[in-house]
Amino acid sequence: MKRPSPLRLGCIAVSLTATALGAEPEPYSGTCANGAPAHEAKYCPYFEHFNAAPGKQQLDVRIRDALRVSDSAATRAIGLVIAIDSYPNMPNSDLPAAKVDGDRLVRFLVETQKFDEVIVLRNKDATPDNINYFLYKYLPNRAADFNKMARLLIAYSGHGRYGTQDGQTDVPAAFVLSPAKDPGGSEHMYRMQEFASAVEALATRYFHVLTLVNACYGGNFFTNGKAGGNPDTFVKRGSYALTAGSSDDFVLSLDPSRGSLFFDLIIEGVSNGEADPLYWEAYSVVGDDGEKVQQQGLTRTLALTTYLSSSYARITRLKSKANPGFSLSAPWIGPAQAGTALGGFFFLSDRGARGVMTAANAYGAPGSPSTPAKFGTPESSTAVAAVPTEPATPAGQAQAIERMTLPPGPVSSIPGRPDIKIFKPPDIYPIKGFDLSSADGRIDWQTFSQANSPRFIYARAAGWAGPDPTFKDRWSNAKALKMDRGAYLKYDFCLSPSDQMKRIAGIVSMDPDSLPFAIEIVHPKGESKKQLDCLNAIGMDKAKTDILDLASRVRGHYKKTPLLYGNRHNLSTFLDDRSNEFMIWLGSYGATGIKLSGRNPWTLWQYSGTLNIKGVGTKTTGEVFFGTEAQYRLFKDGQDNVALKAVD
Repeated sequence: MKRPSPLRLGCIAVSLTATALGAEPEPYSGTCANGAPAHEAKYCPYFEHFNAAPGKQQLDVRIRDALRVSDSAATRAIGLVIAIDSYPNMPNSDLPAAKVDGDRLVRFLVETQKFDEVIVLRNKDATPDNINYFLYKYLPNRAADFNKMARLLIAYSGHGRYGTQDGQTDVPAAFVLSPAKDPGGSEHMYRMQEFASAVEALATRYFHVLTLVNACYGGNFFTNGKAGGNPDTFVKRGSYALTAGSSDDFVLSLDPSRGSLFFDLIIEGVSNGEADPLYWEAYSVVGDDGEKVQQQGLTRTLALTTYLSSSYARITRLKSKANPGFSLSAPWIGPAQAGTALGGFFFLSDRGARGVMTAANAYGAPGSPSTPAKFGTPESSTAVAAVPTEPATPAGQAQAIERMTLPPGPVSSIPGRPDIKIFKPPDIYPIKGFDLSSADGRIDWQTFSQANSPRFIYARAAGWAGPDPTFKDRWSNAKALKMDRGAYLKYDFCLSPSDQMKRIAGIVSMDPDSLPFAIEIVHPKGESKKQLDCLNAIGMDKAKTDILDLASRVRGHYKKTPLLYGNRHNLSTFLDDRSNEFMIWLGSYGATGIKLSGRNPWTLWQYSGTLNIKGVGTKTTGEVFFGTEAQYRLFKDGQDNVALKAVD
């Protein structure tokens, strides 16, 4: 696209004094009627929402887990929304969609994201002085009040101006403020790079900062490239920015009644979980029948970016059928802090009942608006229709959430209710490991150890084909690298429990420091005709009894309570209440597969079989332990079913 003349577009340019940039925030004085500790009374009207008594409310368990805080008084979620839709001094430049963005963002942050305070600067109130007050005084002071454990979201929707730096007509890229008369001038502009510098200073004060920019040429927000971590790692600190487009392109509103395309997709995708389907049921609660009774989810920053890119591509395909020249600039993401942004912001989400890419598909529906409005050039105003409502909560979900409050931290069940199983994101469980067998091939142990720092590994000692030829390699290297190690055997329906015990004892030596032994249970149907014939010969009842017999022999030999390992189908087929004296190792991938029946909670959870692990490969299986360090020590000791004992 040809770059437009800088004189056609609007932006912000503000000179900040050394005092504003470098000095410590001034002490607060005064309190607004709603409790906001504003420095002066004139700032009070900008607090559209303020929770004056957070300590009296229960903090969402997803926030408690991610930040590892005890209660709502230890953290705070703060939003700063700058929405500029009126440009009275520039003909045909109003942005009705920006007003919709501002209205929807306030509802979104307050009603679904449970923000404690939302500050809104609209139109004439979005002055350089007001913006600077909140960026340089109020927000730093609020961060200090919560010992760097608060979360901050900053959102801008309005015109943006393209910048040139050719040495003759230098014009900085900027956000255009409402009173602007000359898009190429310096008055009523706020430089994108100055804004980025303010965000960079805030990054060191907050646990998470996410800056969302919906403006033409918004990619100019980014400074020189900085190292970034993983924006999806929501349990670690970091500041990222996400812009609606690149530094060179327009961003659009295709339907002003829905707001900008950027914020419409974000709000819709987060609210119904579409933006992060891997985590839209990251918090699952399962009853004793193995069916889910409650689920809640998250949307992570990088997943959100991927969703936006996919939605943009989908909309382009839909629109280009009628308009072959239609295109959208892909969103940009990058760290917005000095140093490495280890982790990224997260939103609260819940899986919706609608189809995939609902919001994106709406733009291709018959009768959908086809004339785009641009957030960077004067455009004809379009009447604003009714603002779309937020997606409805799935039927029954609100009631389920009210019935059951989840314990914080790493858990697999609810105290007093071992029949209720809990599955949280693997990120919440600090004790992690891997399951290794001959299927993983040769391992670069030095790389594996240094790159992944696993707490433990389980190595397969024997399968249906006999002893695993890689077991000795896994067993010896794990010990040499000071990893906790455990062994497991794939139950053989063609061998008696006593014969299998002899096989195990001949492969896995006695080691009081090793983890409890595990018995993998796999139904042979579709896997092995020989094993299936043996199962059919002895019958299901004897097979169940023989599995428990082997588990008892293993406990007698190694003096530790073993684990019974399998997916939900195999465990439910071969186990009954007699197995509750042994621990459970559940293999279950993805939101739809996380189920476990009965009254025996899981002790280990194999949550993935496709991890890309350095030193191993792209199809590595990953495990998490259900509990705390103290519980892990009990697990290593192996004297009880530690997960069941924790809640029974």
